[in-house]
Amino acid sequence: MGFLNLANSQMLGFNLQIKKEINQQVFQEIHAILNHRLKPRQRIAKQETVDELHRFAILNHPVLINRMYLKLLSGEMSQAEWQTFFSNYYHASCRGFCCTVLPRALHVHKDKNWRDYIKAMIKEEKTPSSHFVLLKEFIDSCGLEIEESVSAQTFINALLKGFTADIPFSLGYSLGIEVEGAYQIDLIERSSRQCFQNNW
Repeated sequence: MGFLNLANSQMLGFNLQIKKEINQQVFQEIHAILNHRLKPRQRIAKQETVDELHRFAILNHPVLINRMYLKLLSGEMSQAEWQTFFSNYYHASCRGFCCTVLPRALHVHKDKNWRDYIKAMIKEEKTPSSHFVLLKEFIDSCGLEIEESVSAQTFINALLKGFTADIPFSLGYSLGIEVEGAYQIDLIERSSRQCFQNNW
């Protein structure tokens, strides 16, 4: 059994257990996000294995239906829960990623291709302006406050470990972050629209 088939078979049991907890509306939302964000992606990898990982393996990965995502899509988040979520997301995935992880990743290797790749990511994170600033403006408009986050540093440390390993590992890690990130952004948008309709 190949690596991808083995990984997918191990994920299947997990997915079946979580799917029992998903109501039909949330299930439809997940499929809408997959159809919008992940399935239409064009092939960019020459090797079949890399292409499989980039475009198809993620579709069966349990991260797509983890309990945090299901809670966000449920429409049952309280204001306090949204505040906690956005605080963690701002400090770790947004500001921490842009201001801590990417600058460190840029200087960890001298390889020109790697540095060009990270520079492109930094540029994207600042277009049209810094994404963490835009996120803070949205959070403020929802009447929420960004609190200190205890768990954010743990996530940042994991990102640093992934982005500062040897180049082959870091590239693979970064690819996974980017693929999930596209799905995550769409999911958060759809979820927050349900609760903060007047802020869109």
